[in-house]
Amino acid sequence: MTDADTSQYGRTMLILFWVGLVAVLLWAFSDYLDQRRRVESSETGTYKEVLLNSSRGGHYIANGEINGQPVRFMVDTGATLVSIPATVARDLGLRGEGKGVAQTAGGPIEVRYTLLDRVRLGNIELENVPASINPDMPGIDEVLLGMSFLRELEVTHRNNELRVRQYN
Repeated sequence: MTDADTSQYGRTMLILFWVGLVAVLLWAFSDYLDQRRRVESSETGTYKEVLLNSSRGGHYIANGEINGQPVRFMVDTGATLVSIPATVARDLGLRGEGKGVAQTAGGPIEVRYTLLDRVRLGNIELENVPASINPDMPGIDEVLLGMSFLRELEVTHRNNELRVRQYN
């Protein structure tokens, strides 16, 4: 083996080491992000409670369910309805029942209305939740968990935690 071969072999091994290290870090970071989306649920005789931790961007993102199917929610107290991207609605088999206009940060958009049989966040589940299907959210797979779900609940924000309570 010549010095050039040894040098090439060393460079190749160094590159493989760094690629492997980056892959392990990405895997660990994705696991960390997934844990941040998990919902801590508790229950007393008086209420059910869900505790969410904020993301680094200050948003509350959590795994949940619509009609028994898994979705990722972003809590949005400024949204009147639960707002579902059209691609997610299609995956969930949802159909719009009527048309309307929603006011968004980007201006008015045309939406389709629907009624969700069940929406679940942790151990809190509500039935017959009004929602909109938003065609103007390409590439976004998070459902905005708006006030049509939250108005039935007590929501408290403190120290980068969001506590959501449903009283019995």
